Amino acid sequence: YIFPTEYATNFAGEDHYLFHIAHRIIDYRDLKKQCGIVVVSLDEDLLHSVLYMEEEEQEGRSCNLLIDQNGRIISGLDESWIGETLSGSSGMQDEKALADEIRTFLKEREIKSPAQYDVYTFTDRKLEWVIVNAINRLNFWQEVRRSLLIIGAVWLLLLGITIYLLHRQTDKLVSSVHTVT
Repeated sequence: YIFPTEYATNFAGEDHYLFHIAHRIIDYRDLKKQCGIVVVSLDEDLLHSVLYMEEEEQEGRSCNLLIDQNGRIISGLDESWIGETLSGSSGMQDEKALADEIRTFLKEREIKSPAQYDVYTFTDRKLEWVIVNAINRLNFWQEVRRSLLIIGAVWLLLLGITIYLLHRQTDKLVSSVHTVT
């Protein structure tokens, strides 16, 4: 069983949120015997570090969320979002409706221009989690333009070098032909 992320404690001035994974201990010689339960509690920071690379979070290029089957946020950009439920969400619904709910959620949280975000979802049926990736379309196209400019500059540089080398070679050939004649 997986239990949703919840506030655990405040330690050294920092709030800590934990999610729990529990599994029953089974004696395979006697399946009805109740041996116990193992509970592993993991800090939400682990999920956060998986969802975000440091520079991605700082530049606001994307917003990633983990949502459970009830539409409750397990992990996201801001710790204050943990435990919130998407309005009217059943969690495991169609992607278009979920994308609209994510945009509404981002707008309510005053994220810059949520309409500029392309929202992609992946549903993990085994965990019953929805992984949401909302990419800022403007930042994406700025990155593409920057990459194209760099590629174009390198291409022009290589073209210039090639023309220069060809010109040098043809000058040598022309001067050697003039010398022979």
